[in-house]
Amino acid sequence: MGRIVTIGEVFVETHTKSDGTYVDRKAELIAQTYEQNVRDRLSQLKAEASAVSDGTSRPRELTNEELTTIFLQVKCCSLTS
Repeated sequence: MGRIVTIGEVFVETHTKSDGTYVDRKAELIAQTYEQNVRDRLSQLKAEASAVSDGTSRPRELTNEELTTIFLQVKCCSLTS
């Protein structure tokens, strides 16, 4: 890949069958929730950037640490469900 992969990417890769489906419903829910939370955070960063910018700058990317935190929050919460 040429970059460090995230724990979320590893989870999706190891919990997805060759036909693209998840190994079970719980894995699917974790992956979907993680992906939605990442999208929500990126939207938040985009809104923050547009509120303080002249419209020409791009919002920053999430760091691997931030992506790991988002994943662990999903994984942690799913254990209590």
